[in-house]
Parts: sequence; structure tokens; C-alpha cells
Amino acid sequence: MTEKYIRPKTKEEACALLIDPKIDPFILMGGAFEVNFQEKGCTLIDLQALKLDHIKVTEDLVNVGGMVTLQAIADHDIAESGMRTIIQLETGRNVRNSMTIAGHLLASDGRSLLTTALLALDVSLFWGCDDKPMQLSDYLTQAYITTQRNYLEKISWRSSYKIAFDYVARTPLDRPIVCAVITEWPDKRIRIALGGYGKFPILAYEGYEKERAALSAKHAYQNAGDEWASADYRQEMAQVLSTRCLMQLDPANFDKEEV
Repeated sequence: MTEKYIRPKTKEEACALLIDPKIDPFILMGGAFEVNFQEKGCTLIDLQALKLDHIKVTEDLVNVGGMVTLQAIADHDIAESGMRTIIQLETGRNVRNSMTIAGHLLASDGRSLLTTALLALDVSLFWGCDDKPMQLSDYLTQAYITTQRNYLEKISWRSSYKIAFDYVARTPLDRPIVCAVITEWPDKRIRIALGGYGKFPILAYEGYEKERAALSAKHAYQNAGDEWASADYRQEMAQVLSTRCLMQLDPANFDKEEV
């Protein structure tokens, strides 16, 4: 049974509660469905009063509060057509209306197209009770260091970018068996993230050499076999999908017959 419900009014109050060794906290930020907190005998920490549901855009950065819903992101001007489509493919509208970006990241796995896209965007995570931001890539590979005694205050990424994605699945609305997302910035740096396998998406390539990028994606999935697809299949599709994404970003430099 739940022992207590607390709604802190300030960040300082919230952090003091979360580090209190006398309580077992469960943070309510919206949409984290993976834990049955009623069976844990925990203290519910409701962060609604901390105003973490705003999107702020500066000249260089997009800042999304941890309690912003997926639907709110999709509806905002920051979600250009590619990101909007990715969010819509991630889950149905009813879930998007309640699932927050913090709840999504806590519950997502390697087959999440949205988390793959956020990895390609080189997203930074800002934790409410920690002064230093964390790259999403570090969080995905070291999630055990972010315990229930902290909360995701916001995420941010550079506001100027182009994004392309492609995926294969059993049906158009099913979760990906393989997906590739490529982001390109004005300085022509690109990042390729791959999803569809494992506990989290992976970064397959970062750099400026587009001719190497798709091959790097293929090599990144050389051990990516499971009950859904063989490693050989995922390797081949990682290269094909990455090439298609590169063509979307720069069609003049690709022969359509090659893909």
C-alpha cells in the first residue's frame, strides 16, 4: 500500500524528499506505467507544482520540460514534420496525451523509434537534483546510475537541424525490427542512431564522412540477432535504411536505383 502522498512546492523541497533515507519515493511525473507503486509501500512524490510542463526555445536550443507530454511536443512548432511523424508512430494519441517525455524515457527500450531519434539528436538530460547535464547516450548505457532519487527536469537539443528516418516492421504501425534515424546540423556533422534491437538504441556513426556512415551502421549491428530477426538481416537493413536517410537529407548525391 502507498504510505504517503506529497506534492513539493519547490525544487529544493523535492530534492530534500528524494534524498531522505527514511522514505522510499516514487516520482509522479506522468506516464511512467512500468511500476506498480501500490505494491511497493512507497511515498508518492508529485512534481506537478514544479512547472516542468513547458517548452522553451532559444536562439540555439530547444528545452523541453520533463512533464511535457508527447502530444504537446508533436503539436509544437519545434516538431518539424519528421519528428512529428516519429512521435505519432511511437504510440497512439490517447497514450501521447498522458505520456510525458520523462515517463517515455524511463519506460523505453531499444525498439523505440522516438528514443532512437532523440539519440540521433544528441539530446542532453538535466536532472533536478544534479548540477551536471548527462548525454542521452550515457543515460541509456548507464541507466542504473539514475535512481528513483532524482527526476528529469528537462531535455534539450540544438534547434537547427535536419532529420530523416526509415524503418522496417511486421506492419506499418508495429514497433521497428530495424530503424535508422540520421540528424544533420548546419556544420554538416551527422549522427546515425539505430533502433529495433536490445535494451536501448545505439549510436552507429558520428562525423562528417557520409560515404562511411551507412557502412558504419552495418557494422554496428553485427551481433544484433534475436527472436525477431537475425544479425545478418539487421546488418543489411541498417545499411539500406541509413542510405535511404542520407538520400532524404541530400538526394542530389545519391542514385535512387542503389536503394
